[in-house]
Formats: sequence, C-alpha cells, structure tokens
Amino acid sequence: MKALRRFARRLVASVLGHRDEERVREELTEHLTLLTDEYVHAGVPIEEARRRAKLKLGVFDATTEAHRDEQRLRWLEDLGSDLRYGLRTLRRTPGFTVIAIVTLALGIGANTAVFSLLNSLVLRPLPVRDPDRLALITNGAWSYPLWEQIRARENELFDGALAWSAQRFDLSEGGLAAPVDGAYVSGRFFDVLGVSAERGRALTPADDSASAPDGPVAVISHRYWRAHFGGADDVVGRRIIVQRVPFTVVGVMPAAFFGVDVGQTTDVIVPIRAESIIRGSETWLRSAGASWLEIMVRLKPGQSLDRANDVLRGAEPTMRAAIGGNRPTDPLILVPAAAGKSDLRTTFETPLVAMVVAVGLVLLVACANVAGLAFERAVARRHELGVRLALGGSRARLARLVFSESLIVAVTGAMLGLAFAVWSSALLVQRLNTWRNTISLDLGIDWRVLAFTTMLACVSAVVAGLAPVLGVKRVAPSEALRNAGRTITGDRRFIVRGTLVVAQIAVSLVLVTAAGLFLRTFASLNQLPLGFAPAPLLLAELDLQRTPPEARGPLVERLRDAVTTIPGVNAVAVSTVRPLTGGGWGDRQVVIGDGPMGRYDRSQPILWMNATTPGWFRT
Repeated sequence: MKALRRFARRLVASVLGHRDEERVREELTEHLTLLTDEYVHAGVPIEEARRRAKLKLGVFDATTEAHRDEQRLRWLEDLGSDLRYGLRTLRRTPGFTVIAIVTLALGIGANTAVFSLLNSLVLRPLPVRDPDRLALITNGAWSYPLWEQIRARENELFDGALAWSAQRFDLSEGGLAAPVDGAYVSGRFFDVLGVSAERGRALTPADDSASAPDGPVAVISHRYWRAHFGGADDVVGRRIIVQRVPFTVVGVMPAAFFGVDVGQTTDVIVPIRAESIIRGSETWLRSAGASWLEIMVRLKPGQSLDRANDVLRGAEPTMRAAIGGNRPTDPLILVPAAAGKSDLRTTFETPLVAMVVAVGLVLLVACANVAGLAFERAVARRHELGVRLALGGSRARLARLVFSESLIVAVTGAMLGLAFAVWSSALLVQRLNTWRNTISLDLGIDWRVLAFTTMLACVSAVVAGLAPVLGVKRVAPSEALRNAGRTITGDRRFIVRGTLVVAQIAVSLVLVTAAGLFLRTFASLNQLPLGFAPAPLLLAELDLQRTPPEARGPLVERLRDAVTTIPGVNAVAVSTVRPLTGGGWGDRQVVIGDGPMGRYDRSQPILWMNATTPGWFRT
C-alpha cells in the first residue's frame, strides 16, 4: 500500500512536474543568495562569495535532475519527451505521415469491423441480470403442453423458466400489410431475465392466462416507440392492432434490450396465450405435436449446468407421460445461453472467424508496408542518428525515439480505424437484410472492441516500428558520419528491407489466392440452375390467418383469377411454401397410397412437401 501511494505521488509529480521544478529552483536560488550574503558579510568579495556558494550547493542542473529522479517517474517523462519529438518529426514529413496513418487506419478498421460483428453475434452477453446463469433447452423447438409441464416445475428444478416464439406480426388495420418482428412470450419472461420496463410495466403471469384482467396486452420495443409513437409520454394505454386484433400497450422495453434472439428485432411482444386469440381455431396451444416454442431456464445460484441437466432428465419421463402422444421426441438438453439464441450465429460464426483471419493478414501486409516506409526513412536519417550517437546518446534512447513515431502513427490509425469500423460494420449488417428478415445487431463499442483495437494498435506499432529500430541498432557513429552523403544502395547490413518485401509478397499471395477461390465459388453459385426462371417472376405473400379455413380456398381462387386479368401477367399460381425463402413443410411419416402408417423413425430423412394450385410448374 505504501508503494502504491508513493507511485501515485510520483505520477502526480510527473504530470505537474513543471510546477514542482520551479519550486525547487526558487528554493535553490534562495539558498544561493543566503549563502552568498554570508560570505560577503565575512569579508569575501562578491564574485568570490558567489563562486564559493555555488561550489558548496553544487550545480543547479545536477541538483534539479537528482530531485526529479527522486520525486517523479523518469520513464514517463522520457516517454512524453519522445512522443513530442516524434510529433515534431512527423510534421516535417506530411507525405509519409498521411500514407502510414491511412494504411494502418484501413487495416485496423477492417479488423475492428469484423470483430465487432463477431463480438455482437457470438461474444457479447445478453443485457439481462446474471446472463451466465441462463441455459437453453436445445434440440429444436417445443410444444406448449411440454412448456406447461416445465412451467409447473420451474421453481422446483431451476430458479425460473421462460418460453418464447419469434413471429412476424401484421400491425396494419387493413389493406397493405405492415409487418413487424415480434414474439409470443411467457408471463414471467421479463421477470426471469431480470429486465424492467422503461415505461409502464412488463408482462406478468396474469397477462399470460385465459382470463387476463387487462385483456390482450403488449409490450413494445424502445425503437418501435420512438419510430411509430414519436417517443410520446402517453404511449402506455394506447392501442395497436396485431393480426387484426386490438392490443393495449402496457410498457416500453429499455433501449438496450432487444430480446433473446440475437440478430433479430423484437418490436412487439405479446403473451403466449394471445396466440389462441390471433389464430382462433387453429391455435397451437392444445397440440402436443406443434413444436413452436423456445425454452430457456435460469439456473439456481451455485447450480452447475451438469446438475441442471441431471434434474431435468429426472423429471422428463413424468412430463412426457403427462403430455401423452406416441411420437418420440429428442431428449431435453441444456446448453449455456449467456449470449442468447441465434440462428444467425449458427450460420455466420465460422465465416466470421475466417474473415477475422483474412483481415488479420491484410493488417499484416499494411504493417509491413508501413515498416518498409519507416525503415527507408530511418536509413535516410543515418547521418542524424550517427551524430546523436557520437554526442553520447545511447542506442536504446535512439531506438525509443524512432519507435515513438511508429507508436504515434499506430495510435492515430487505430482511432481513425475505430471510426471507420463503426460505419463499415453497420453497412455490412444492412447488406444482410432482406424483404422478409431484418437483421439487427448491437454494434456498440464495448470493452472487448476497445481492447481488440488497442491490441491491434500495439501490434501495429511493434511490427511497423521493428524494422527502423533494427536499423538504428546497426548504425555505427563513425560510419554514419563518414558515409553521410552515400546512398543506401548496396548496403548489405540493412537486410531488413528485403525481408519485408518477401513477407509482403508471401502474405499477399495467400490473400490473392484465397480471394480468387472465393470469387470462383461465388461465380459458380451464381451460375447454378435454380430450376425456374427468376427474372420475370413476382412473389407476393398472403396472410390468411384471420380468414376462416372454409373461406380460404374460394378467396385464393378469386385472388388468382383477379391477378390473371392484369395486363402483362402470363400465369398465376399459389403455393403453401414460398420458393427460396427458407420455409419448409416436411415429415418423416408419409404414407403412399392406402398402406399403413409406418413407425416414426428419427433416423429417416425428412420428406419435404408443398401444396400448390394447378399451373404452378408452368408459372
């Protein structure tokens, strides 16, 4: 503790050193005057008295220097001096400075942009209470009857449980659809996550019941509140239309909370029990075969994931028996869910890691370029460095002077690269958006991104500054002075230059080869036959949830006949599964003809199906 206080005192003295140095000089001057006066009163002539006083007190500069070493952090002051010198030197060569900073800024910015995507998608935990205690029941989605069994035992098995199902709601009151990403959630969804509403209240178990006291209610996101309600203070109590059903807004989520599906926006959240109001007779609430809910649990304090899996497996047979049904399902397995759930993560985690490696090699090439420029600059300054060595300067101090320039360039490039990364990462996310899926990632700068950028700046400074530092180590004072006017051609001692060129060519060759393979794969994918002609094809989506089942067939026929009469339309067809949209309808139990239904076998491949109107293939 005493050493820490001394370090803090010396740090303050180093920052405010000019004041302390002035005080020491004033005290020395005062002592010199007093001692001189004593000699004069003793009969010594004034000039001799002053000389004797100086001899007794010692040299002012040496005394001040000794005091400075005792009271301050000398290495910190030397660093500040080196950085000031580096700034002055870089200002004298603006061309080199601009090229080096821009080169490193692009390299560091590209790395930070890709890492920001990886961080937001894979590394960043959910903005909830104790995210490390969250676990997800994996192996697919689950039915509502199974969720009821888990909910009845949540306090016995865990510290809480929640369920949700990501949906795309239509919030229009009629006419053109207004699709919004939302979710059905369980009553304790916000309570288990530890998230409180910014305005109003969150959903409660009472809202997720058959006799909800406030009727159909909804919680909206902070973004949706700003975009569609203008941030109105009286948003609580207003009405929104979800799938033609009126809901009352009871709360607004915090700005930092986006749900538990990373990569998706969740603008409107309604209770799971509202699904029966929206879907009517086609509700999934009573179906043990409809798998549509994701289930997450919060572990008890001190409860390990293995222990939680043990208690879940112990209760699973009882829950299965209570549900009934003869179709076997996958076992319930808990996996860590501190970073939430994300289908986007499953798709892009490996490509993002590959991109991190690729842009890392790009940064290495950029550092090698800057190192080459800095090395040539150091060689051109051999005369100056030789003079400093001849005057008594140490090689270590000269190496620090040269390295300080690389440090300034790297830090400046990192700051510009960070700004570039914020813009470019948002642009990359926008490019992933489609008409149906809106990608939303929290790309805010957190400590991981700052630490990564700082690491890149340090690595860039070391790599870019190593070559000129090695050049300084090889300079001989006499030779530098003697050969001040010679060119650097043929100087065998400076072999670093050739090494840098070879390294740049080798890494660039790897990058060019990888880029060529990527472009070839991309071109091949673009040339793959789709099985149909996409150019003149127009796709429209019909939402028939609010239409009675018996009226859907005639309605579709009328719509198809009406579209057929539009000028320029050659053919019209309707299908249950939309082409190339990622949807599917499949089963492992399919009977052809009048044969008996076979035994459900999970090892059998899924037979994918589609239901269409006549003329679908021609269309």
